[in-house]
Amino acid sequence: MVKAGDLLVRFDTEALGSAVTARKAEMDALNAQVELAESVFKRNTTLGERGAASEATGLAARANVLNLRAQLRVKQAEVADAERSLSYAELRAEFDGIIAARPVEQGQTVPLNTEMMTIVELNRMEVDAGVPTSRIPLVRPKQPVELTVEGFPGRTFPGAVVRISPTAVAGSRAVRVFIAIDNNDGLLRGGMFTTGILKVDDQKDVIALPAASIRYDAVGPFVLKVERGVLRRQPVEVGRSWSDRNLVQVSGVNEGDVIVSAPLPDLVADTRVTIEGT
Repeated sequence: MVKAGDLLVRFDTEALGSAVTARKAEMDALNAQVELAESVFKRNTTLGERGAASEATGLAARANVLNLRAQLRVKQAEVADAERSLSYAELRAEFDGIIAARPVEQGQTVPLNTEMMTIVELNRMEVDAGVPTSRIPLVRPKQPVELTVEGFPGRTFPGAVVRISPTAVAGSRAVRVFIAIDNNDGLLRGGMFTTGILKVDDQKDVIALPAASIRYDAVGPFVLKVERGVLRRQPVEVGRSWSDRNLVQVSGVNEGDVIVSAPLPDLVADTRVTIEGT
């Protein structure tokens, strides 16, 4: 476990410190040369005004000053780079997390761009899920999701959609949807397999029947309702359907009505029936 700002790696700074010292010494030497060149240029300018020095001598002295100043700027940049490299000798954690991998060992010489540690943050995790393209128009950011994870039977983990991929996965009929989960108790781990239910709609106080219970004739849709031991034709109006749960929203029946839900063609209106097990 690491906290933001914790020291993770310290490089050997002997060579880096020597580089800074060397670059500063070279910069000091150039500073001395610049001061001398400026003094010479100033003296030649004064002599030139008195006619004791040629114009070419003054121009050469000025060119030398400009050249040394340019070299000094280059050396100042080298000093800054060396000091920056020295400051990078200590690597610290940028966020709270857990070190999940460390592919290098203490004392090992590593080239540039070598991965030295992998830190994961488990307080907030993301699920990379596939949603069928036929259902993706119903998915929106911030929609709630209930997830079940292998190893935690009977428990659900709430989450919410945070990102939706703009393209489908190649060779499939699914679009990647990313779901955020709070994992403050640290139960979940990266790479675990999960399935979930994405709530795309929420209807209150409606009645939904199995799709197989809806029958059709020349008059329109109806269901067979049991009334006093006899099947009665009950007209209904069909609303939206939930194909993933094989349900159809209907109106025309009431809560508590007994409906024939199986597609049994021998059952027709005005047939006497007996309901067992009630």
